[in-house]
Parts: sequence; C-alpha cells; structure tokens
Amino acid sequence: MKQANGTFDFTAQDSLGVPAELVSIEADLRCFVRDAVDGLSLGVVAALDDRLRRTLDAWISGLEPDTSSGPTSYARVHAAFDALLAAYRCVTPASTAVDVARARTAADLVFWACAAQHSVVDGVWSELIEGFETAASGMVRVSGDLPGIGRQYLRALAFEVAAVDQLQGAALVAAAHLVDLAVPFLSLARMQSSDAVYSVDAGRAGRPLRFVAHPAPSAWFFLSGDAVVFLTGLLARMQNGMVPPSLRNAGLTAGAAQTAARHLIVRWSSSPPLRRFRRHFVSGVLSVIRGLGEIRHALGGTASAVPVEWAISDLSRGGVGAKVAPDSVSIPIRGELLSFRPQDGASWHLGVVRRVRYLNGEVAIGIETLSPRPTLVRVDDGRAPHEVFFCDPVQKGEAVRVAAPVNTLRAGVPLFISADNRLQKLKPLEACEVDAGFELRVYQVL
Repeated sequence: MKQANGTFDFTAQDSLGVPAELVSIEADLRCFVRDAVDGLSLGVVAALDDRLRRTLDAWISGLEPDTSSGPTSYARVHAAFDALLAAYRCVTPASTAVDVARARTAADLVFWACAAQHSVVDGVWSELIEGFETAASGMVRVSGDLPGIGRQYLRALAFEVAAVDQLQGAALVAAAHLVDLAVPFLSLARMQSSDAVYSVDAGRAGRPLRFVAHPAPSAWFFLSGDAVVFLTGLLARMQNGMVPPSLRNAGLTAGAAQTAARHLIVRWSSSPPLRRFRRHFVSGVLSVIRGLGEIRHALGGTASAVPVEWAISDLSRGGVGAKVAPDSVSIPIRGELLSFRPQDGASWHLGVVRRVRYLNGEVAIGIETLSPRPTLVRVDDGRAPHEVFFCDPVQKGEAVRVAAPVNTLRAGVPLFISADNRLQKLKPLEACEVDAGFELRVYQVL
C-alpha cells in the first residue's frame, strides 16, 4: 500500500504470509487481460511489472535468513508472474522490447514454478524456444553475455537444470541471484561437446532433456562448463568472506550463498547427480505413516494411527515413487521423515521425502529409503535416555546411521546402547544431515 510519504508499506500480508500488494497486482493484471479487447499498452504492463518486482524484492529482503516461506507461498508468486506473462501476450504493437520482456517474465515464471514445486507447462517452454530460435536465426552459438531473448532463455534453462526446487529459504533466493551472475558464462550451441549434458529442441517443446541418445539436427546443447568455473572461483572468494554485492544487498548470508553455489556447481557439472538404481514402473498401494511419534509407535509394535494410502508409481532399490491427488491428503514437505510399506508388505521401511512435484492434476512424491529394516532403539548420551531410529544393524567396527528429532542428540557426544547383554559404545562421526524436523547422524560401533 502507498503511504502519504510516497513509500510503500508491504507489511499487510495474506494468510500465507504473501504481501497483500502482490495479490492486488495479480488481480489487476487478470482484470486487464480479461478486458483487453484491443490489446494492452507496453507502458501499462511495464508499470505493473515494476510494481510486482519491487513488492517481491521488499518481501524477500524482509524475511528472516533461516525462513522457508514454503512452496504454498511461492505458488502465489508463481501465479502473479503467470498473470504478468498473460498481460505481456496482450501487448500491442509487437516489438523487440515486448518480446524480451515476455521472455524475461517467462524465465522468472520457470524459477517460481520450480520453487513452488510445480511442473512448468509445455506452453511456456514452447514460447521461450520459439522466441529464441527467431532471435538466433542463422547463429550456431548464443551466449548469455548479451541482453536479449537468448539470455532469458538461458536463465530459464539454468533454473530448470539446477533443480532449484531442492533448495529452500535463503539458499533458494541466493540461487536466483547466482544464476543472474553466472548467466553470461552460459551458452547454447548447435554442435555437441563432451561436457554437454542437456539439449533442447523445438520439436520437444523446448524443455531441457538430459542424455538424449540421438538428438535431432535442430537441437541446441546447453553448455555450462564456463559457468561452473566462474562459480567455483566465486565460492572460494565467498569462503574468504567476499560476498557479491547483489547478494549482500539482498540481505543474504554467506552461508546461504555458499550452499546455493555448491548446489549449482553440482547440477551444472558434466557429471550431474544420477539415479543410483533403475526404476521399475509398477502400480499398487503404499501405506504411509507420518509424524515422528506415530513412526515410533509403528516401529515399536504399539498401536498407531491408521496409515494414509498413496498410489505407487515406481519402485527401485533406493526408494519409491508415489502419487496423490492434491486435495486428497495433506501434502508432505521435502525432507519429511516417513514410515511406509506396500499394502501387502510385512515390515515398515523408513524413508525421507526427497521430491514433491505438482503436475497434471496430481502430486508426485519421491521417497528415498533410509532403511528397509529400521529399529527403534533406546540410547543414552550420559545425560538422558532417548528413543531413536537405527537405519543399520549394530556391528562392531561398522557405521550406523541414527535418525532422531532435531536437537535430541548432541554433536560430538558418544551414545551407549545395550546390545547382546552388554553395554556398547557408539563413537560420533562428523556426518550429519538436518531435514524437516529430524536429523540423521552417523556413529561408529566400537
């Protein structure tokens, strides 16, 4: 809202914590598009574009460094950019400035779709690559160091390839800033090179595809090697306290920026993360128990809540894929600990949600199996006893992964358990992963 002194007050928020001003801008854009019988002027849409971005920047900069607003809030931002893109499609007369503004908005739409864990619709990718190929007609390589549609298409590809939905909170915002810093070092080329992992093709809607065996002659190859070199050097400087001004001015911490940089380096490398095990597409019913307390009851053999049922989409040695209707159940968050088993299974597995993606009217959930035979174990750290989940068998000299609620176990403090009628000591190792409400620590059995 505009105050008397001409400044904007972004404190008013809806129930999801999204600024009311942003919701108001989306509504204005929808109204303009609905009534745009004779088209819209670039000036009107550009003014709303500027308001939207200033509102968004103010909201993000006001969040606490460790705040994770969550996919639901990000979905509201995604909806606002969707309305903005629709408005730019109505602008007349057509011009290069309009085309670039549309491409920029489409690239931002890709980012917020990923942040909201939504799949980017094919129409957006088709619009991006059609505009790109028109602008790049007759060229064999397009780099992101020059302004224009090519740079915006590269931004969109960079967001999608980087799987920014795997980041949250400040690290997610930092990734957006780092992509803009690195985009001049990204390029698309007609000729395939040894480090080209992704390709795009108008015949496949312009969406980035990984490891295409026989790309079409019209394909372009996404080259990110130079950007990886740039980010590697930038990461080294940030580790020495030199945070880029754009990140520092956005209120982002060095820790969030470094997390985002490491993530982008891994995802843009010539050897990005791959599935360790082959997926088998099957159908069936997955019984799922949520909540650490209920999981404790299930693994302890005591009464528990009635499991929810999800549809199995695929299985592998490393986990299971499931699908649910968006309105049928409370959707889990990435990093949530679950206990699950096929409907006809005898024992409960322990797993963690690694991916949530809204697509085609369903929610796809990827679960990594932490242990097919977890056990509920009572441990003592010398201060108090705790019930925790062991993901591995207790064998002398071997490592055992231990899952427990956050702040239950103390870093660097050994655990003691009673096994085989004797007291056994577990030496803490440095490995530790903190997720949504639980942490996974590693110990060596002495």
